[in-house]
Amino acid sequence: MLSRLQVLLQPTGDTQFMRLTKEYYTLDFSNFKDMSDFLTHIKVLEERIDATNVTLDSNKRTLLCLMMALPDDYRSLAQLWSITPSITADKARDMLLEEERRQGEEEKSISAVKAFRLGKPKPQPKAFKKRCTGCGKDGHTIDECWEENHDIAPDWLKEKRAKKEKEKEEDPPFKTIPKGKKKVVSHVF
Repeated sequence: MLSRLQVLLQPTGDTQFMRLTKEYYTLDFSNFKDMSDFLTHIKVLEERIDATNVTLDSNKRTLLCLMMALPDDYRSLAQLWSITPSITADKARDMLLEEERRQGEEEKSISAVKAFRLGKPKPQPKAFKKRCTGCGKDGHTIDECWEENHDIAPDWLKEKRAKKEKEKEEDPPFKTIPKGKKKVVSHVF
């Protein structure tokens, strides 16, 4: 059983070639103690790459480029490609686009959950925001505006407005004196 697993998990020529080539092109001199060590490692990698007997066709070149350049969010795909002998550049591109779409949906879902937890409404994209031409506020149109259409306002707002109106009538800011009556003001110094 163990030998069967080793055969299944043993890297193929293509897999080994891709891994070694990636390592070859991403070497960093600072990881070596001196120039001799660095150059020796390069030579060993070149020999191991040549020993795979794999030629770099356009498919492999694209896969290699993708594997080297992808951000960490996509590393699991690169690992999957390295163990899938039948992977093509077109399949890899399709997988990347699907993963990007999935991550975008996941991000939207996370944002919606965070907004819900914070008690904030889900933000609307700017292209879909409504702006009232009556009151100038965002989030509704003039047909839905409570300032312009008092009859569609909720009861609590109608009660609030009625209360304010009543207060204004009871205590107006400027009191008028009826004609014929004089107001006497006395000052004490």
